[in-house]
Amino acid sequence: MYQLQLHKTLNQEKWSLFSTDRQLLMIANEINRLSNGLRAGQPLTELHSCIERAFELFDLTIGIQQASLQRELLRLREFFAELYLADETQLKQASDSIELAFRTLLFMHPTSALLV
Repeated sequence: MYQLQLHKTLNQEKWSLFSTDRQLLMIANEINRLSNGLRAGQPLTELHSCIERAFELFDLTIGIQQASLQRELLRLREFFAELYLADETQLKQASDSIELAFRTLLFMHPTSALLV
């Protein structure tokens, strides 16, 4: 595992102490920040920061979850990687897809699904 740049106090061991639903909710929080930032018209650098923080949490979660959840998380991570490479116009056009990804993430665990 690489050294985290944005969540410096977290590591794989600490992250594994959180329940799966809590891990998913923390990733969802970063995605929600991205959505809110898009609506507020934040600059691309701020939007990229949200995605970068989500990447770190995705990576921590993928590293400790079972294979079936890992696959789904990797698919979502790939979606956000494509958004990270998109320009500002493309990112704004993807707001509905971001909302769908947010909901998909929450539906990956029964407890977090209750929040949808």
